[in-house]
Amino acid sequence: MQHDIVGVNHRYIEAKKLIHGVMRDRALNVKATDNAG
Repeated sequence: MQHDIVGVNHRYIEAKKLIHGVMRDRALNVKATDNAG
């Protein structure tokens, strides 16, 4: 049971990191297009 909880927790952290990376990339892309324009 505890092992399952750890697995879910790990997946949740990975998903959060992935979402954070996507949002950061999107913000950088917006800044880049603003500077180019």
